Amino acid sequence: GAGHVGRALAPVLHYIGFEVTVYDNRAELASPAHFPTAHEIIVGDFRRIFDKVSLTADDYAVVMTPGHQADYEILEQVLRTPATYIGCIGSRKKVALTRERLAAAGFSQQDIDRVHAPIGLPILAETPEEIAIVELATGAPESLQQETAEGLTLESTLGTDSPEERMVEHILSLIHISEPTRRSYI
Repeated sequence: GAGHVGRALAPVLHYIGFEVTVYDNRAELASPAHFPTAHEIIVGDFRRIFDKVSLTADDYAVVMTPGHQADYEILEQVLRTPATYIGCIGSRKKVALTRERLAAAGFSQQDIDRVHAPIGLPILAETPEEIAIVELATGAPESLQQETAEGLTLESTLGTDSPEERMVEHILSLIHISEPTRRSYI
């Protein structure tokens, strides 16, 4: 999605080596001006995403639409792919409604459990940048297990703080974003 959290997440993903494709049905938001680091920006119908994209086992899909109807439309399609990671942003209520609709459409509990939702860490993040960072830290754990250029792996962050908290702090330091002042890791 090309909303405010997608705009914050895309450059972070690009920075750590992902090729970011932004897909949205709102042309005024899905633009190079808003996503200068995106590999590809696509404007299309949420009900027909595979007219314009394909997902493989090498892909991560993060669903960030403005409503549960669009979330459902995208997840119904993405769940039929071998995507390595499927995450969906949203309130617990929005996520619950989407899960109910997926079950009613015949998806198994195993299928529905592939969707990481709501994504992120419960740290009371408020700004799009804070939300993007916690999604990154929790959204692609296998890719974060790989050693970075600085020699950091998720396992090497173990200490008195949680590994997720240490990874978030490391990512923040890499992209020169100051640490949020409203931290409450749970």
